[in-house]
Amino acid sequence: MDIYGIKKDGQEIVIGIERDYKRAYRYNIVTNELFMPTGKKMVHMSQALLKAYMSGGNKFRLYINAIARAVNDYSKADILKLEMFLPNIDLIGTAYICELPDNLPKGYIQWLRENELKIHKNTLARFEREGIAKTFNKEDAELLELLKSKINEYYYCTFLNMTAEQRLTFRQIFKTTATAKELVWNFKIDTCVFLGFIREEVFPENWAEIVDPNRNYEYNKDLLFNYKNKERNDKACEWQNNFKFLEQIDNNKLVVVVPTDMSAFHAEARMQNNCVSHYYHDGMADHNQIIYFIRKKEKPDKSYITNRFDVSSGYTAESRAVNNRDYPDPDVTDLIKEINKMIREKLEELKEEE
Repeated sequence: MDIYGIKKDGQEIVIGIERDYKRAYRYNIVTNELFMPTGKKMVHMSQALLKAYMSGGNKFRLYINAIARAVNDYSKADILKLEMFLPNIDLIGTAYICELPDNLPKGYIQWLRENELKIHKNTLARFEREGIAKTFNKEDAELLELLKSKINEYYYCTFLNMTAEQRLTFRQIFKTTATAKELVWNFKIDTCVFLGFIREEVFPENWAEIVDPNRNYEYNKDLLFNYKNKERNDKACEWQNNFKFLEQIDNNKLVVVVPTDMSAFHAEARMQNNCVSHYYHDGMADHNQIIYFIRKKEKPDKSYITNRFDVSSGYTAESRAVNNRDYPDPDVTDLIKEINKMIREKLEELKEEE
């Protein structure tokens, strides 16, 4: 048994399994009821579908399955949505109703058949992206292909959704300062953020005066980020200055360092291979986090333990050795307890001064 045809008859969607629809499944879009060819209402959908699967052809199974999902979800709107897919029911595949797009733009169905794809929100997004890319000039198209080869599809879409002016800005910076050797893992992560940075229109208009054409893409990218974040970073450093007194702690084995400029954060991040160079700056600027370093007394310039004090809890929430490893030093634990107490007392003082 295979499907003969599908049509709409008044309030019903009719799925014929014989010529002239003498035997047909009927779905009433008003009452949300599905009837078998015998006229019996399909109460136990899963059992009825099992029988249909065992005896029905491919198109029949696909359509009955789509209707069953909608009936089980009590969604009349979903069935109405299915109506526009009737001429191309074979392209629905196994998609759920929610995975089907709300519209079928011109050329989409033909494109699906040419590429042997199914109707789905994801394929519609891909179709639209390809349409945007066709409008690109040669330079943008070449850079898009490069981005596609180095970063995943989700992120290179940011480049697709930029205005022509924004793409030009990124292309100029990239072309001037990037080299093929830099297209590594860090490029993938940082460029995704960088693309968003430009698209959000918080990119400095005087970027051409800021970048150094004699330096590489990585250097200039960081330079522009830092320029954008200067106000936030200044607030973070000002907050950190309140806790500089921790460096006066007298300990036989350890010393405390409270960073109050960006170079100190960057240096710690390089030595520890962690994210302290950038990850907590918003928290410090908003007075929610305090960063301090613990180092061995005989090597005060070499990183040992990176610490983050959480203001809301009143305790040091993170303490990490190199590569974010845990530390096994009991002396550090004792010192952190002392630091926690001193920071809490200082926070109370700052609160009273407000």
